[in-house]
Amino acid sequence: MSGRALAAAAVVAAIVGALLPYVTLALGFGPNVSLLATFLGAGAGAVLGARGPGALVAAQAAGVAAGQTAFMCTALAAIDLLRARGVLDLAPSGLAIFAWLAVAGGLGVLAAIPLRHHYIDDERLAFAAGAAAGEAILALDRPRASGRGAFAAAIALGGVARLVGSPVSGLGVGTGML
Repeated sequence: MSGRALAAAAVVAAIVGALLPYVTLALGFGPNVSLLATFLGAGAGAVLGARGPGALVAAQAAGVAAGQTAFMCTALAAIDLLRARGVLDLAPSGLAIFAWLAVAGGLGVLAAIPLRHHYIDDERLAFAAGAAAGEAILALDRPRASGRGAFAAAIALGGVARLVGSPVSGLGVGTGML
């Protein structure tokens, strides 16, 4: 795997990890991290020059692992809220929180690709988010892929929708276009 593909994966992981707790708390649920990471991986790969399905798979796996770690941060926020209300008497130290997140995130990164390969490729089990991300990877990796236009349209629509205050989701529209 190229250094550019690893850089794109790191960028995707940083974006997803930074935004997902906020999005989850704001919406009350988490978005489909597999598709989000795939779309962000296509954008980061285009900017950094990381091409090919391997780069998209690495970005998607890193984004999903970061999303799961970010979700654990949301669980930490719940622990903090319960402690503030006097319901829970648990105050993990900063080192304990870092160790928990680092070990869980590391295991997620190490296990994401082999487990996906086993369950989807070998066992042929239906996993909707993984199948959708796989189709997005295939669409975005094709030469002159129509998926790239959908990705650009999703970003544009999302920006316009945000500016005018519309509830239309650019990511939802782009996913439908794929």
